[in-house]
Amino acid sequence: MNKRLIAFSAVIALALFSLNGCGNNDSDAEPFLPELQEEKVTEIIWDEEPGEDVIDFSGAEVDIEEFPEGMTASTLTGLAIPEETAGNRPLAVMIGNTTEALPQYGLSQADILYEVPVEGGITRLMAIFGDYSGLTRIGCVRSARLYFAEIATEYDAMYCHFGQAPYAESYLNSGAVTDLNGLSGTVGGLAFYRTSDKKAPHNAYVSEEGINAAIEKMGYRTRYDQDFEQHFSFSSSDYTMSDITESGKCELCVTGYNLSNTRFEYNEEEGVYYRFHYKREHVDAGGSDDTSETQLSYTNVIIMSMNGKVIDNNGYMEFDTVGSGTGVYLCDGKRIDVVWSKDSLKSHSRFSDAFGKELVLKPGKTAICVIDDDNMSRVSFYETLTEYTNG
Repeated sequence: MNKRLIAFSAVIALALFSLNGCGNNDSDAEPFLPELQEEKVTEIIWDEEPGEDVIDFSGAEVDIEEFPEGMTASTLTGLAIPEETAGNRPLAVMIGNTTEALPQYGLSQADILYEVPVEGGITRLMAIFGDYSGLTRIGCVRSARLYFAEIATEYDAMYCHFGQAPYAESYLNSGAVTDLNGLSGTVGGLAFYRTSDKKAPHNAYVSEEGINAAIEKMGYRTRYDQDFEQHFSFSSSDYTMSDITESGKCELCVTGYNLSNTRFEYNEEEGVYYRFHYKREHVDAGGSDDTSETQLSYTNVIIMSMNGKVIDNNGYMEFDTVGSGTGVYLCDGKRIDVVWSKDSLKSHSRFSDAFGKELVLKPGKTAICVIDDDNMSRVSFYETLTEYTNG
């Protein structure tokens, strides 16, 4: 169960949002508040036909979990949540991921966390919240990229960002995504605020109160669309991968991102992968139940290889979210190769194993790292933590 964050005791310095004169320029290009100055398809070819030595992760039986009265399964985690909130639309928030943006706030309450490259060798995060109640500081919030917005629509999520790259404008204005943009004169002053502990553009944040006020003002739908299809399937909560052969063991994954160099270390006792970046623990400065730092951890980790390329002299990137590709799934200290496919912008990415069976996740939070096809060889997997330490 997600826990609420207790409000910070420190007084947060708010900056007034005077957006007159602000256009739709990407907030990375210029400071975004005046007073602060600032379809390709990849052919999947397996080296060999699946045989006896191929690990089959799809053996988990999808049981109908028996939850306590008034509780049901979350569409994002498969964990028990109150029935009255189960149909609520998620919130997807763009999060800065440079050293200037650290520490970040609110991420430990997110159910799914994406990391995808942007320009200049840096990455950006998108945190997807099934429940953001109690959060007084989420961020820092940064600008949109087209491929992030496309991924957000897979979850029928409301998409929160501060500005956008020019290539995302037409999609954001098309009505295909429920947009919460800090550069909007209506949304910006309601949902966003600035703090004095960082310099722009790394000091813009949102809160539960502000987001809800903006949603109400815009009249956005707050419940899932009637045609919504759940993104992932989940196994019964007591399922473990203990019967998978040792050849698939993986206690550590190093993503090879140029700057963040994100890695995941498996904790056998807790059954989760702890997330590290910038040669340190990746922490939520707000914590999960108090104001202390909490390191991010995930039951499931998915590495997604996707066709990407630089599209202009500014270094902006484009990723083909529609199509297909390969990847790796990590859970319970094990790994298997997977295939993902997405038929259209209106559909969501579907994952399967080498046998063509739908990938079944263990209930819990999920981290997804998108890797450019050309850089997939930089991703490293280690059977033991000691192997990496001694290497």
